[in-house]
Amino acid sequence: MRLLKIHGTKYIVVVSHYSCSSAASYVRKLVKQKVFKKYGIYASVKGGPKGWSCTANRSTTGLAYSGLCPNPSGSGEYFQWAGQGLQ
Repeated sequence: MRLLKIHGTKYIVVVSHYSCSSAASYVRKLVKQKVFKKYGIYASVKGGPKGWSCTANRSTTGLAYSGLCPNPSGSGEYFQWAGQGLQ
C-alpha cells in the first residue's frame, strides 16, 4: 500500500440550508486547524459556528483537509469541505 501525500489550497465546499459565504468563511479558518488523530480517522475540530460540532480528517501535514459541520438542532443545516490535491 502506498500512502499518497494529501495537500493543497483549493477546496470544494458543499452546503445545505446554509449561506455559502458563511460556510466559506468558516472553512478558511477550519482548514488551518491541526487534527490530532491518525489519517483516515475523523476528529473534532474547533472553529465552526457556535454550538455546532465539526469533525475533520487530516492531511499528511496534519491539517483539517476535509470535514463536516452539521447544525445540532436537526434543521438540516450543514456544510462540508474537501481539499482538491492528491499529490
